[in-house]
Amino acid sequence: MKRLCFFVALAGLAACTGPVADANPDTVHLSGNMLSVMFSDGVTCSADYRALPSGMLRGCAHPLRYDVVVTHESYFTALPKLFEPYASITLTKPGGRVWHYRTPKSVDPDFGRR
Repeated sequence: MKRLCFFVALAGLAACTGPVADANPDTVHLSGNMLSVMFSDGVTCSADYRALPSGMLRGCAHPLRYDVVVTHESYFTALPKLFEPYASITLTKPGGRVWHYRTPKSVDPDFGRR
């Protein structure tokens, strides 16, 4: 029983460690005016990309530069928070590592053919 309590406590402490120093961006999402970046350690940071299409994620545990270029608004303009615009997003770490994303996410071209 003591061992079980020890492992439960250890797992709880591991879950509360906070941001990881070398975490990388995992997913991005554009909703309304907000760019949200989720990192591999679970931290999420946001920025108003409509007000500032390029800049640093302020107040984020992971310093990261973002550049958002909207090429076309969503065809569903009545529901802007549900449908992402067509955009290219570039994320850059201070060391120079770069990630590129496009929204909305592409659908698997083989979907339904298997």
